[in-house]
Amino acid sequence: MTTYTVPNMGRPQPVTLEELAARAGVSPGTVSRVLNGKNKENRPAIAKRSEEIRQLALQLGYRPNTAARSIIRGRFGAVAFVTCGDAGTDWYPISGLNGIHTALEKIEWRLMFNELPASKINNPDLVPQLFRESAVDGIIVNLLPVFSQQTVDYFEQQPLPCVLLNLKRKMRCVYPDEFSRSALAVKWLHKRKHQRIGFFSRLFPPAPHYSTLDRFAGYQRAMKSLGLPSHRHLDLTGPQDAVPMPALQRAEIFLKTFPDVQAVLCYEMEEAVCMSYAAERAGRRVPQELEVISFSEREVRGNTGLSIATVPIPFQEVGRRAVEMLQVMIEDGNREVPSIAIPYKSAVL
Repeated sequence: MTTYTVPNMGRPQPVTLEELAARAGVSPGTVSRVLNGKNKENRPAIAKRSEEIRQLALQLGYRPNTAARSIIRGRFGAVAFVTCGDAGTDWYPISGLNGIHTALEKIEWRLMFNELPASKINNPDLVPQLFRESAVDGIIVNLLPVFSQQTVDYFEQQPLPCVLLNLKRKMRCVYPDEFSRSALAVKWLHKRKHQRIGFFSRLFPPAPHYSTLDRFAGYQRAMKSLGLPSHRHLDLTGPQDAVPMPALQRAEIFLKTFPDVQAVLCYEMEEAVCMSYAAERAGRRVPQELEVISFSEREVRGNTGLSIATVPIPFQEVGRRAVEMLQVMIEDGNREVPSIAIPYKSAVL
């Protein structure tokens, strides 16, 4: 068959398997076995011939027909990442996506990124064709607590294997171990000669994200184990219709309520920045007179100059392990996979 060029492209059309076999003087089946590593190369002559075929394929720019392979295997070598694209519910850290992508690249699978509006995620009848006829082998889903339990259950009931990120459930979830790391952060503060340690967060609705409850519970457990009181905190949750209070105003109330506090473990960086600013406005130097520490996706102190110690959240490892879990579910056909709590490996920064 004559090679032709695409107009304005200047590139020869990639050869087919049959063309490659003809150029190599062997059958298409032999080429397929060689390129898929299934050819028995137990003799020097066969090994040499196989290497020549591989080199020829490289020179001619041969690319396997992945669509045909997918049909034969019933697999696509692709995973869909699904999250909500609406402002306020679109949060998922880039380090988590990096972990997913790196793990998929290692096994030569592709990633399909999908942002859906909240109206469609919340309404199973409007979920796009993606979940019924998508050319993927499994789904990794990131949903915030604003979405109902019914929505989470709906994703788990899809015909495709599904792994949930950053949710704490018994099965099919991968999430950071917030409880243990919060306790370690308190002990880190205690080693720095702090005893009057507080916990600060914004006011959450009645059913907050698991990280809120686990970080607070870890704080309480650590303070108790050290023989220290753990009353230096404001209410974590309020009525569903409670009017949100600005974090800075809430930080000012915290410092007036607990004027003797020496160190504060903050839920997230937003709270930590507001706590630091409120302390400075109150005439308390940070970190000399009040040490502030926060959970965060990235290290903050060295990058910004703010005197806020950081507990880095292991989202990259969460993404990587989510791919491993999904791979097991796909290859074994078993969806009853226990959830994984990812430990924090990094020290306080």
